[in-house]
Amino acid sequence: MWGSNIAVNMTMFMANGTNTTNATEATSYVYHIKMLKFISGSSVTNIMVSKQTKATIVVEQPIDVQLSSPPLSGKFRITCPIEGNDIAIEPIATDDIKLSESVNNIKYALFRKCAGLYDRIDVWENTKKFSYRSNGIALYIRFIGSNGPKT
Repeated sequence: MWGSNIAVNMTMFMANGTNTTNATEATSYVYHIKMLKFISGSSVTNIMVSKQTKATIVVEQPIDVQLSSPPLSGKFRITCPIEGNDIAIEPIATDDIKLSESVNNIKYALFRKCAGLYDRIDVWENTKKFSYRSNGIALYIRFIGSNGPKT
């Protein structure tokens, strides 16, 4: 049984090495296992086969193994999108925000430090972009009632 942080794809091959989608023509099966959640270190060091068949099963790790990117941790800040904020010299930004903070707490962090945003923004997370917070966070900030700079 596979966990929700692993994706498995199988490719079937005929005896001559040609891909096939017909299980009766297949003589070999290749499984591609992909980690969906960043982890520290390697995901496997050895592979054991539990077989209940008389077929010969060969398990090989690929020559090129890609280690996972390390999971994100720690805190981040959001720079305030307000007029006069010189982000190159001395940016006005939120206090540190924990990666595990709720979207509501992220919104209130913006309210506390970014003048003029209170009740003028909506904040939500795009959970389809990253399945796990340890892989990344994608936030949408919608400015209510402001379509551009005031003239």
